[in-house]
Amino acid sequence: MKKYAFSIILALILISFVVIGSLLYSPNIRHNFYRVLAETPKIAYMFAMRKDVVNRNFSGMNIWLNRQLDFSANMFSGQDVFLPGLMENANYAIEQATIPSEYLALLPFINRLAGNYPKLFMAHLWRARALLTKEPTAAIEAVERAVALIPGDERPYRLAINAALRLNDESLARQYCARYKIAQAGNVHPYNYNPFFYGAHLRGLLLEIVDKDGVSYFSKNEGLKFEDEVRFNFPFATPVDVKEMLLFVSTATGVSIRIDGVEIAHAGIIQSINLDNLYIIPLNGYVIDDRRIIVTGNNGSGLSIIDKNDVFGMVDAIAVRLSVRREPLVLPEVCD
Repeated sequence: MKKYAFSIILALILISFVVIGSLLYSPNIRHNFYRVLAETPKIAYMFAMRKDVVNRNFSGMNIWLNRQLDFSANMFSGQDVFLPGLMENANYAIEQATIPSEYLALLPFINRLAGNYPKLFMAHLWRARALLTKEPTAAIEAVERAVALIPGDERPYRLAINAALRLNDESLARQYCARYKIAQAGNVHPYNYNPFFYGAHLRGLLLEIVDKDGVSYFSKNEGLKFEDEVRFNFPFATPVDVKEMLLFVSTATGVSIRIDGVEIAHAGIIQSINLDNLYIIPLNGYVIDDRRIIVTGNNGSGLSIIDKNDVFGMVDAIAVRLSVRREPLVLPEVCD
């Protein structure tokens, strides 16, 4: 009875919002109104579930998430207006899970989510994680569904290698290692904002150069490859007296980058810059050896390149040689 009473009350509140919203004519007011409409179930179910989260009662979380899924699926059939709120609460709950039994307690909800939304990457990823210890073969099937949606994300490969080794299948584990190493397509797109690089591929580079007056100029290159010493060209429409550069690279977690060389061109003359004249500082990530930086975020990485000896001068094109690779997920005896 509590389940139905809660849903009825929430539905009445939302219907009231719809009626009021139909009387509003201002586009800004309507936008804010419908945003509140979409956010209300998320907030209501989050507070209802919070006690179970605090007490690590994953069976209770599973019940509340299933109720929110029912509400989201039935309130406006065929519309995904409540899906972001459902995913936010699901992520809030699933992030608390640590041991296999906690993931398994959430599996009924995760199975339904993956069934209702077969193109939802995170649903298949969560399902693979929940099934990993109990049913590794089924976990691999869930991994394949996730990889089909976003091949470039490293998390499904990590789970697949783990599942393959649980099945004592080193050959299958090595296959996933090889697929992971070259996979570039796709990345998870946040619901609430557009990241600096967004779209279908992990191939974007953007070079920003800043002149002596602090004015910025931009040049793009869409040819990022996971290879050693690839030369990327960045032309500019007009000559610029460069003070510093910022290189933004669209990569996912676990990719490492090394700057192997910088060349500047002006009036047809190309000059190679000694890297000892530059400070190369990661805006995020960590330096793991000489000039190699490992990326720690899914929204790409930025490198600040500061001219410490005034060697840049006027340029109308810049070339940067990069070595980019995916760092291994497991020890070399598994994935050579």
